[in-house]
Parts: sequence; C-alpha cells; structure tokens
Amino acid sequence: MKSYIVSLEIIFLSLLIPWGINSQKAIVALITVLLLIYNTFKIRNGYTLLLLTMALCIPNTSNASDESISKVFSLLFHVIRIGILFTLIFQCFVLKIKNNIIPRSLKYVIIAFIFLNFFYAVAFNDFSLFLNGCFYYPITTYAFLYITYNDNINLEKSSKLFDFIFAIFSFYVILEFVFNISPYDFLYNNFLDVLNIESIGRAKGLLGHPLMVSCVVLLYEVFLLYRLVKKEKVIIQIILCIIIGILTVSRTTYLFGLIEIFFWIILNKKYKSSTFYLLFISFLIISLWIITNMMNEYINDVIYRFQNDNIDQRLGAFDIVSKLLSKHPLGCGSDFFSTIRKEGISNALFTNTFETLDNYFLTQLSIYGYLGILVFVYDYFFAIRICIHGKIFKQISPHIILLFIVRFVMSFSFDVQAYMIFNMIFYYILAFVIKSEKLNFKTKNKSIITKHGCFYYNR
Repeated sequence: MKSYIVSLEIIFLSLLIPWGINSQKAIVALITVLLLIYNTFKIRNGYTLLLLTMALCIPNTSNASDESISKVFSLLFHVIRIGILFTLIFQCFVLKIKNNIIPRSLKYVIIAFIFLNFFYAVAFNDFSLFLNGCFYYPITTYAFLYITYNDNINLEKSSKLFDFIFAIFSFYVILEFVFNISPYDFLYNNFLDVLNIESIGRAKGLLGHPLMVSCVVLLYEVFLLYRLVKKEKVIIQIILCIIIGILTVSRTTYLFGLIEIFFWIILNKKYKSSTFYLLFISFLIISLWIITNMMNEYINDVIYRFQNDNIDQRLGAFDIVSKLLSKHPLGCGSDFFSTIRKEGISNALFTNTFETLDNYFLTQLSIYGYLGILVFVYDYFFAIRICIHGKIFKQISPHIILLFIVRFVMSFSFDVQAYMIFNMIFYYILAFVIKSEKLNFKTKNKSIITKHGCFYYNR
C-alpha cells in the first residue's frame, strides 16, 4: 500500500476525531471502523498506525464530572479495543499467522487474570473491574504487540509515518499552548479543576493531561534513540520531541528524559565517543542560554512545579499502601480510596482527596493486595525472555532493556496500566525493534552466504 494513502487516512482521523466527536460521535465511530476494516482485511497493513492515531486523539476522561462527556469518548476506546481483538482473530484464524513473539505462557497469564478479576469483581461488587482487568490488560495490550508485529507495512514507512503522527500530535500541543486553541475546550473547561492541574500554562494537547503528553514524549524519545544508533537522520524529530517536552512543564519529562539518555549512553557504550559528548554538551549549553534569556516565565513555572507538594504526595503514598496492606493483604478492589478514607489511613504527606497514588505498583498492590505482584512481574519476565532468545536477539538487548527501564521508572510517576495510549506506543516500539533486529540478523546471514558464493543478496 502506498504510504501517502496511510498518511491521508492519518490526517483525516486526526481532524475527524477531535473536531467531530462532540457533535457527531456515531458518525465518527462508524468512519473510523470502516477505515480500520479496510486497512486490516483488504490492504492488510497500516492498521497499527491508524489505531495509534485514534488513541492519540482521545483524552482520558475518567475524572470528568460530567458522565455524558466520558460516554462520548468511551465509544472510541471501545472501537480501539474491539478493533485490536478482531484484527488478532483475523490474523490467527483467517491468515493463520504464527510467530514466537508472544510466549505460550501468556494464555495461562490471561486465564489467571480472568479468574483473579472475576473473584475481585464478585467480592467487591465491581463488574467494571472484571471487564477492564481481563479485556484491557493484558489481553488488549499484548494483542496489540502481536498485530503490530504482523502488520505488513514496510519498517521504514512505519517509522516515518509514526514520525508524522507525532508531528500532528505536536501541532495540537503547540496550537493549544501558543494560541490557546483546542478542539477540546468544551471538555477542559469542565474538568480541569477535577484533575487538579495547576493554573500555570502546561500543554495538554489532545490527551487531557500534561503527564500523558510527557508519557508520549518519553516513549517517542526511546524510539528516536534506537534509530539514532542505526544512524538514521532524526535530529529534527529529536528537536521537536524536546520542544514538546518543555511545553509540558513536567518534572517527569526532565528527570526521566535525563535517565533515558544516561542509560542509553551506558547500554550502547556511547561513553567512549568524544564526538557524542561534544555535541551533547554543546546542545545543553545552547538550550540553557535560550531558556535563561528568552523564557523567564517558563523558568518560574518549572520552579513552581518542583516546589509544589505533589512530590511529598507520592512519597507519602508508600506509607499509606503499607498500612493498607497490613489490614487488607488481598487488597480492596478498584475503589480502595473509599477504604483508605473510611478507615482513616493517613499521614502528614498524603492527601486522601487526591484520588490517585500516581504509582503503578502501589495502585496494583492496593487493588489486588500481594497478588498484585503477579500483575506486573510478567512484563519484566517477558523482557528477559526476549533478550535471551537466541542469537537473533543478541543485538536487541540494549534497546529492549532501555525500553523496559523507561517503563519501570515511569511506573513510579503514574499508573501506566490505566492509559491505553501508553501501552500501545510501548508495544509498537517493542514490535518495531524486534522486527528491525530480526531483519538485520537475516540480512547479515544472507550477506555471509553471499560472501561464500552461495547466492547473491541485494538488500
């Protein structure tokens, strides 16, 4: 399929969803479904990028005070989930595609999740927990990894189109931050107070919260660092990534961005390159000069972000969960905050009205108790399994390790499991790296055979 056709579809969705969902939600959903069906069943490629485009156009409205607003966007979330599952079924039973990326043990993990969530749904009379726990994670997210890996779109086209998607995403961020124009003004005006976002200017883009924009930026940065190792020209994309990260005024972007670069240097042995350090230091000096001389108001916003009490809130959450587990070793279900308030569990740092622990691990422990450890351990076992999977993945380890380090570190900043777009981008990058390295391995092997005169291989 011509990449420009996918590009046009991406542009169409990125305009249709933000500007049309509030008034014509049924028509928007119908058109997106038709596009997904066309790319999946007829063209058999490009559907991954359309799903990513959709997810990047839908804000998280779980905290919205108006339930009708949440219903508007939940329709598209269901389109994404069902689209992923139907594509998986089509690949497995119609195309009969098989690969060794999804481990066989996953089916047992999924069965365990179903029983675990059924038990908690019945115990705490919360059927939504059963639906979200079973069908959203890990089934939907691992299914997205599977269908992404089997998307027939050319890898180079895929990376360029993902750059294009991020550019459109960035356009909406800049449009909101610089010109105060957003297709979701009707939404943000209603629930910014509920989300407890400070009054200072922070980019929300189409995702509804600066932290989610930060999440996309950090994952995209990993994607660019991988391609930088492959000597691709991604300087413009890196600059755009940094600009959008700056506009979030998010501590997560600054701190975790530096952590990413640090581990990337170590894992890829860039500490031996004097040229890299010269360029990196020059970039830091120029950036510092621009910020200090042209962005005084921005500096004040950043200082405010680092001085406010949310850091204490996150630190205090560890003690709260410890006290909660001592009384409820099997957890309290998804409404664990009601238990925290009812039993008066508190400390000087933690505010019970904040309604979030901002920590993936603590949230799972609060919901499932010590059984929650099983919920997130499998992800990291999965990473190890890929990294040690024979010679094919010998060169893949540094990139996958970096990706999972980012996931692990970001899990201490917010509940990554709750956000579909985080998981989708994460598994898109994972599938891309695996496919790319597997292709490189095959290319090297064919080159070796060619050298010995067996056959000619033209890459």
